[in-house]
Order: sequence, then structure tokens, then C-alpha cells
Amino acid sequence: EDALRRSESYYRSLIENAMDVVVVIGSDGIIHFESPASEQVLGYTPEELIGEDGFGFIHPDDLPRMTQALADVMQGADASVRLEIRARHKDGSWRTVDATARNRLLDPAVSGIVVNFRDVTEQRQAEEALRESEEKRRDFMDAAPDGFTLYDKDLNLVEINKAALRRILPGTTKEQLVGRSLLEIAPNARESGKEKKFLDVIRTGKPYIIEVAVPSERYGHLHLRVKAFKAGEGLGLIVSDITQQKKAGEALEKRRVFQEAVLECIADGIVACDREGTLTYFNRATREFHGLPAEPIPPEEWASHYDLYEPDGKTPLTRERIPLFRALKGEDVSAQEMVVAAKGRPPRTLIATGRELADSDGNPLGAVVSMHDITERKLGEERLRQESAMRNILLDNIPCVAMILKKGTREIVASNEAARQIGAVPGETCHGICAARDEPCPFCLAPELWATDEPQQLEFEYRGKYYEGLWVPLTEDTYVHYIFDVTGRKKTEETLKKSEQRFRALASSAPVGIFQSDTEGSCNYTNKAISSFTGLRAEEHYGSGWTAAVHHDDRDRVYELWIKTIKGAA
Repeated sequence: EDALRRSESYYRSLIENAMDVVVVIGSDGIIHFESPASEQVLGYTPEELIGEDGFGFIHPDDLPRMTQALADVMQGADASVRLEIRARHKDGSWRTVDATARNRLLDPAVSGIVVNFRDVTEQRQAEEALRESEEKRRDFMDAAPDGFTLYDKDLNLVEINKAALRRILPGTTKEQLVGRSLLEIAPNARESGKEKKFLDVIRTGKPYIIEVAVPSERYGHLHLRVKAFKAGEGLGLIVSDITQQKKAGEALEKRRVFQEAVLECIADGIVACDREGTLTYFNRATREFHGLPAEPIPPEEWASHYDLYEPDGKTPLTRERIPLFRALKGEDVSAQEMVVAAKGRPPRTLIATGRELADSDGNPLGAVVSMHDITERKLGEERLRQESAMRNILLDNIPCVAMILKKGTREIVASNEAARQIGAVPGETCHGICAARDEPCPFCLAPELWATDEPQQLEFEYRGKYYEGLWVPLTEDTYVHYIFDVTGRKKTEETLKKSEQRFRALASSAPVGIFQSDTEGSCNYTNKAISSFTGLRAEEHYGSGWTAAVHHDDRDRVYELWIKTIKGAA
């Protein structure tokens, strides 16, 4: 009987000192037992909860799921279910808890449903903040006029923005593409040599720039400049639409040619030892972590036998750093990170929390530690850090000044490297930067542009160069401001315009008839002398109208000879 009392006292201490809350409720939802951990998690003492209706502490929106979960559990002996719900704290706030319920109604020692739960409110808040941060970054990328794509080191697509979808792969969605390989997206990438070039960029870190033409229903073909660069361990691509620049260049080239001129129920691991330091309990999760059961070995051998390491996964834990040993010595262990690297199993990163166990009289019984597996979270955080770093590299490679501004104040929220080089750093205002140089901002002189909620565009000349500004609304109180140097394009257009003017001036005053056609032989220009010869107005010559001036007996022969001449056959 004495041994039985000690055993009962020991296991009661184990439950009462566990980090998770343990609740036993009847089939009617009435609370029969509540562990002391409830006061730490929800602010209520066990005495305040026992006899109360457990459903009265559940958020109204979660009640249907909780009711259904308990109904499912009661369908069979030892049935279990896991769900996440919100429970009311004593201070009136709602706490998010991760709960597991198991049917022990037929167990005479329990006669109820055992519910284990732990507070995951801060974890969910942190995850939500991280998601919101990533959504803002993706919104920034999607608002950019250039196309951006990110590939991992094996050339599997990680990220793609809207501009890239629109220009490179119209008709597809991001969800259809992310995770697919380069060869799945662009089957000819290997044959064309692009796959090898991209892998060379990842290997050497040397950027690679190409120009490609892709079919377009609207323009016939889109001309794109693709810059490939190393982004973290993978590859980044910036796709810029140079169609207009190319068309301007091609038009200039045509003119140049013509005129010679672009815990069993608990997911967390639970381990306990007696006051002599002998391991007495491993739950299922702990056994899975280690691949071993609890064995009666001294604390000096725990680290080597169970493969316990510091967070770096390489440095073995000393006895004084093992969470269970610290708890055994009377320390309150809180959120100590450690790694279990069992042989033949993947390493697991755990957060350990523990304390000393004592009976109702305060006599030491041993210690208990709970271990929460954060491996996936750590991997996810690392992936997000890598992707965030890759996106920062990508944004800094945009060939323009890019800023996120607050509406009204125009305070700079974020900026890329090009913007930071001109003093546009977060916390400053865009107009304040210009004021510091005693120069008016051309964009500030047009307040109707940035005062609207619609995308806007403005071109202006500044110190002998031409710039194009774009305003793209991002959220209700922010917008993205891009500034592109378009001097090259403007100079090409001006050269083309002057060349055309010179040609028209010379042709208009020439004493001989001059007309111009396209490569299909269709007339698109005539000078005055032609009209004096044919008697036709200038517009009557356009297309094949000029043949009306040829005698009808000679018309077919002359037109056929003309087409052959245009095509280079004569």
C-alpha cells in the first residue's frame, strides 16, 4: 500500500507539473479534473473549473467544431482527435490552444474524456506576422513593371510575379508553375543552351544577359531583355519589356537602310526521471525522437546515449546543460533549444521546458521536461530567410529607382539599392530628399499624379536626361514609385523624327516623282511631283492605288514587275 501511494503521488506530481494542461470531462462536457497548468495557460485554478461546463470556455465560432470533435471521439473506445480552438482566459482574452482529446469513458480509472492542450497563441501570432510580411513583399514585386522569377539551385521555380506571368507565360497561373522545373516550363531550354548558361551563373556568380522574342497576340512579338544573376544559392531572372525600344531601333534601322540612316496523446515529447536521476518515463513522441526507450543510465551518459546536442547540432550537451538534469537540480527550464540527432534518423530541433517534481508535502520526486518539435518551423524560417534574402537581391537588381511611399506624407517605407544611393532611405520623405539638395522635385510639381489612387505615369527632362516615373497603388495607404532613365529611348526617337523630317523636306521639293512602299510593295508615301505626273491625289496612290495611273493594257505587267523588284527577283 505504501508503494502504491508513492506511485500514485509520483504520477500525480508528473501530471500536475506538466507544461500541458490535462482536463478530464464527462460525456456531458462537465469538467471532472483540471491540472494546475490551467492557471498558467488560462488564469483559472483547477478549483474554479471543476464542475463547470467545459463548452462555456470555448469561443462561439469554434463550438461547432469542438462539439463535432467530441462526438467523433465518443464513437469508439480509445478514439482520439486533435484540433486547434480558442479558449477564454480569465482576463477575458482568447487564447489559441492545440488540443488532443482521447476517449477514456470505459476506463474505470478515468471514466471520462482526457483532453491535453497547450497555449500556441504567440506561435500563431508570430506565424501570421511572418505571413503578412511575406505578402507585402510579394505585393511589392507584383506591382513592379518588370518580370521577376526565382529558381532554386536545381532550377525549380520558387517565385514569379504577375509581370513575368503576363509577358512570358500568358494564360498560366503562379500556382501552376511554382515547384516545376525550368525544363517543364521551357522545354527547349536545354537544346537552346539556356539551362547550361543559367547553371553557370549559379556556379560562377557572373550575370548573364540575353534578348529574346516571344509571341504576342497584341504586338505580334514581345522583345524581352532577360538578366540572369545569382540569388542566394539559386538563380534570379529580371525580364524587362524592350519591345518599344526594339521597335524604335528597328524602325530607325529601316529608315537608315532606305535613307542610309531597340505524450502518447501529446505531440510533444515528455521525459521524466526520479530523484536519483534514473530515467523513468519516455512518451511516444520522445521514443520517436530518440528511437530508444527510457533506460536506467546515469545523467553522465544521457547526452551520448540519446544523442543530445546544442542548437548547432554538433556540440554535445554537457550534463549541466541537459534540460532534465537542470530541472532535477531545481532550475526552472524555459524554452531551451536543443537538437536530438539519433543515429539513422533525421535530426530534430526541440524546445525544452521543465521543472523539478515534488509531492504534496514538497518532497522531491524527480524532474520532468516537455520537448516541443520545432524542426519544421526552423526549416520554414530558414527557407523564408533564404527566400527573403533572394527577393532583396532581386529588388536591388531592378534597373531603376524603386520606393514604397505612404500616401499623403510620402514617407519612404522601403527602397531598393538604387534609391538608397540617392538618399532615399526608409524614414525620410521623397520631397525632403530634394529639399536637401535645394532642387525642386519634378514629381512634386505635379501633385495631381501622386494624389490619385489610380496608376499614373510622367516623363520629364532633368539635367540633360529623360526620366519616366510610375505610381502604382499598393495598399490603401501606400504606393510604389518607380523612376526609370529613358534617355536612350528618347534620343532614339528624336533621331528617328529628325531623319524623317529631313527625308520629307528633300522629297517634297524634288523635281522628280518619289514614292515609298513597304516590303510588300504597298505605297505609303508620295511627293508632290508624283501627283503632277499622275493626276492623282497623294492618298489615292496609297496601297496599290498608284497603278490607276498606268495604262490598263500595261497595268498587270507593270505591277508584276514592280513586285518582283521589291522582292529582289529582278
